[in-house]
Amino acid sequence: MNGIVYARNIKDRTLTFAVSGLLWENNLVMIDEETESLWSHLMGAAMKGPLEGEQLEIIPALMTDWENWRSSYPESSVAMMSKTSDFTRNNRQMREQMTIGIAIGGEERNWPFVFLIDNVANEVVGGHPVAVAYYEPTLTATVFDRRVGDQELTFSLNGSTGFIHDHETGSVWNICSGNAVSGPLQGKQLTRLQGVVADGLSWSTFHPKSVQGKRQYLPQIESNSGTVGPNVVSEPVEVEESASAGSAQ
Repeated sequence: MNGIVYARNIKDRTLTFAVSGLLWENNLVMIDEETESLWSHLMGAAMKGPLEGEQLEIIPALMTDWENWRSSYPESSVAMMSKTSDFTRNNRQMREQMTIGIAIGGEERNWPFVFLIDNVANEVVGGHPVAVAYYEPTLTATVFDRRVGDQELTFSLNGSTGFIHDHETGSVWNICSGNAVSGPLQGKQLTRLQGVVADGLSWSTFHPKSVQGKRQYLPQIESNSGTVGPNVVSEPVEVEESASAGSAQ
């Protein structure tokens, strides 16, 4: 299972995509109705056909459940699509098999979900300070730029509420929308980045140069706005291959 949102415009043409029925490296292959070119779902690249070599632009998005999305965006509509497979929510399976990755500034990095339980990864990728978060109760996985104006923030996750908190100001942020809901930065907005949710093995297959992020431990302290993490201590840990390999806006 991979979660990606693409813009479907190529060379001033809007394409219509469908499932081709083919697999490449055990991953879905898309087909566009206009030229019948074949596209890698995970890479967004045309593999065969008149548009071979073209690349779709990734639109920053997140993975979450409907209840959490609706609470953040109550005026949303839902796309009703024909059902092609059955999906049974299995938090344990998601935790062990899925990863969230990003390619930015010439670098690729990924964080297995198991690394992100009750934590936020605060790292720099391709010169961009990023915050990578996964909140298991709502299956919310997302990547934000950690900068607000000229200030670089460090985040931790409140596992009981699902909100993230920054250490520098104690502000509380909605993990789904990226909005500060309380504290000195209330009303500010984090910029969502082009994170990709993918099966860990698939991510490593298509991004062989990707560096695995570190599991981070942020000690919790109390502040006027809630629980925040003052320090970041990182260390690499061993996990199973399926977990270590290795989204709507």
